[in-house]
Amino acid sequence: MNRRATWSTAALVMWALAPPLQGGPLPENFTLGRYVPDTCWMLIHVAHNPERAYMDEQWKRVFATLRHSGIQDEIKGLIRDLLDEAERPAFEEQWSRALQLGSAVSWSDLYGREFVYAQQMSPLPTYLFLSHGTAGTGQKNLPALAALLEHLASLSDSLCVQQETIAGVRVWSMALPGAPISIELFGRGDVIGLSTSRVVTSKVSLLMDGCCGKGAIIDQPRFQQAITALPPAEDGIFFFNIKALIRDLGALGDMLLAQAPENPDAAVVKQVLSKILNRVDVFDYSLTVQETEGLRELAHSITALQAEKKDAPLAKVFANRRSFENVHRFIPAEARSFSVSSAIDWAALYALVLEVIAEDIPDGPELLGRWQQAQQSMGLDLQGDFFDWFGGEMVSFSLPAKSPNPFGWDDRVLMLGVKDAPLAAEKVNAGIDKFADLLKKHANQVLLIQEASDISVPGFRVVTHPAIAMWLRPVIGVHGRWLIVGSSSEAVNAHLATSTGQAPCILENERFKTEGLVPTSPVCALSFSDMTNFGQELATGFSLMSMLMGGVIQHSEFERPNAPETRPLKRMMSILGRLTPAIAQIDFYSSSATTCTFDGLAWRMESVLNYRPPPALKR
Repeated sequence: MNRRATWSTAALVMWALAPPLQGGPLPENFTLGRYVPDTCWMLIHVAHNPERAYMDEQWKRVFATLRHSGIQDEIKGLIRDLLDEAERPAFEEQWSRALQLGSAVSWSDLYGREFVYAQQMSPLPTYLFLSHGTAGTGQKNLPALAALLEHLASLSDSLCVQQETIAGVRVWSMALPGAPISIELFGRGDVIGLSTSRVVTSKVSLLMDGCCGKGAIIDQPRFQQAITALPPAEDGIFFFNIKALIRDLGALGDMLLAQAPENPDAAVVKQVLSKILNRVDVFDYSLTVQETEGLRELAHSITALQAEKKDAPLAKVFANRRSFENVHRFIPAEARSFSVSSAIDWAALYALVLEVIAEDIPDGPELLGRWQQAQQSMGLDLQGDFFDWFGGEMVSFSLPAKSPNPFGWDDRVLMLGVKDAPLAAEKVNAGIDKFADLLKKHANQVLLIQEASDISVPGFRVVTHPAIAMWLRPVIGVHGRWLIVGSSSEAVNAHLATSTGQAPCILENERFKTEGLVPTSPVCALSFSDMTNFGQELATGFSLMSMLMGGVIQHSEFERPNAPETRPLKRMMSILGRLTPAIAQIDFYSSSATTCTFDGLAWRMESVLNYRPPPALKR
């Protein structure tokens, strides 16, 4: 998948960037947003940008490898294996026919200029896809897609396709028996759409015909407020009307509960749902715009609280956090990747969860009583043993390992902010000792624990197991206002030397200065990731999954050689194997970085994804 999908996920994260930059109206190449009804809560809009030619060429390499991998045959085989012998001849015929019809569609031209995905939640979840194809291709692609829909309908006697015209838009509709949705294919000119609701199809058609005035999602005040606070979009716009989503979820819940008026619990469920939705209704909207600058994809986002809800308990969970100043002092110059965050007050979140159970859930006090009993039986007090000292801030980084290990892993350090250092040290050491006792008692295993004498400050312990002690000796301890866990003493010493100014920090790292985002003010989050081996690492993960499936199959066949139930697993293992070479072709990333700030009402985030220059790519 393209990294554009990653930016849409990032838009949901409650972080953000420095002072707002004023943007103008939507660029001329973003036309499809005017056809998305304002009843939708989500808009993901991607437009063609000639500046992305290099990036698009790299993805073409990936898809070309995938296309010639034979994965299509494996997927066909997987479906075939799940069918009875008598059903397979008909399936073969239908598959061949579908491929023949699909070849009549020019898929790359279908979304050659723009693509939109939108979602409406009420009265029922509805999905909308719109594509603006290469000029002049709609006349061919729309009938070809209609032929595919009619072929799908021909597979069942209960399905049929009806054709009509709504406001000059041609529509093919296939209702699904027993379901309140339908598959709607429609289009005019080079704009082609697919939705799961006749109502939405009608609204889109009227918007395309100019009959709905200011009825599009881009006309909403929230969208207009957000888009003018960000730089102009070039590649993508990702808008989430969070307040509307919460409202629509409530309406959807009411409608579903109304279907069972005889159910005595319906009223109680409705009341609980209303209370919980009211508690989470604190965010207003989130919007991200994406642009391309040379070999860099830049994304700018804003996520806003509702001003009148800024003091609500859930808002405080995210908003009442201390920003980092001079955060670079934690990270050694040789770090390859790092992440800094103070996004959530975990203690406040835990208190809020207990409050919701006590006040909003039927029999809540009884449930809390059981929870307290369960903690006592385990010798645990989550509040006292964790939340009383855990501050919520997190810092992590990786750097080249000083000592070799059989997996080639980097050294890593995780730092957790603490509110009470002596209490944190007491609780963490007690927890380690208790875990060692439980391991000895229930598994007859020994946990090796000793003082970390090679750490430059006191209070650290080495905690490992005899099976891995030769190459993995993690250390843990509290220093200053941080609980520090490191994969090795060398990694922790590197951090300590940097934090005391005895060694250079990440600001001296030439790669970070070139590709990262250096903060100029206090931040609530900051990150940098080396992505040079992204594709290879992902491909290795796929290979490990395939090996795991192979182990499951081997175990299964030990009892029943060539058991038929193992065939789907074998196919899945083969599919993963076919995917691996294509995944490995994702060798064009260099790094990614984010920086985020909060101004009291809105989080702003800036992100960058760096591509490797052509000579660096493997061909």
